[in-house]
Amino acid sequence: MMTNGININLDVKIDSKDIKEGFLALLNKLCSGVSSVTRWLIDLWQRSPKRIAVDEYISDIENNTELDAASKAVLMYNAGRDIKRMANVMSICNKASEKLLDLTNIDKVSKDWVDAFVGYAENISSEELQEIWSVILSRECNEPGSIPRALLSTLYMMEKQEAEDFQNLMRFCVRIRESVHPIIAHNRIDDYYNEYGLGSKAINRLETLGLINYDRNEMQGAGIMVASGEVIEYFDNAIRMDEIIEFDDADSNGEICISCGSVELSYIGEALRCIVVSDKVDGFLEDIVIPHIQNPVQHLIDITLEALGKK
Repeated sequence: MMTNGININLDVKIDSKDIKEGFLALLNKLCSGVSSVTRWLIDLWQRSPKRIAVDEYISDIENNTELDAASKAVLMYNAGRDIKRMANVMSICNKASEKLLDLTNIDKVSKDWVDAFVGYAENISSEELQEIWSVILSRECNEPGSIPRALLSTLYMMEKQEAEDFQNLMRFCVRIRESVHPIIAHNRIDDYYNEYGLGSKAINRLETLGLINYDRNEMQGAGIMVASGEVIEYFDNAIRMDEIIEFDDADSNGEICISCGSVELSYIGEALRCIVVSDKVDGFLEDIVIPHIQNPVQHLIDITLEALGKK
């Protein structure tokens, strides 16, 4: 599902009969991190339809004879703001309840994480953005500790263009064992990758957000040790390492080091990757990945000569 520039993974759901229970469990968890007024509002909302809850909240202020007109005006303003914020949180909870796997894990989510989440979520009113935040909430509840608080801050500050930048980066990632690696050949950023919305400006934006680590001085890029029988996966394609590279110079463990390019996912970038889905680039495996892995230095030389018209 595409929301605000990010395709998010909505594959995991539980039976509808458990959704209400999950919704209430999430609310109870989030209640521990918000103000007493908001806790009271949640309780009222659980007992009454939304309109009744709003009317009762406002009427309590209007009918308070101990308050002067100015005080009532301030409280009415604050009440409207509290209602809007809580409505946002409850909407996100409702969406997240559809994606919960195990309600028992909710209590394992830390209070600090909950406080941070509520602080951001209460200001998220866009339907599309609420869907993203519901995925974040459900994932943390399913796997406590899987979503760092730093990612919450990054998502809150992320613009649509930056979300699209990250989505584009995901199109150039391969899987080796259980790890996912962007294959970004530094010398091709402003031609090949730029054609797919991942030029220098996009890379710089992602680095500024803290989603990637980018080594501008590394021609070959970061390395990873692989064995001959291992597989490199790119979406629905898979190739054995010994089909594309020689292992004559393997170490005592039968492994050699291959280059993964100049960009690595950061800790929070890896966490965001887990909720994002993307589509592959036709020809990327053959045109970029395999030549870069086989000989990154020669690949750089070939591309440079090609750009100079000498090859």
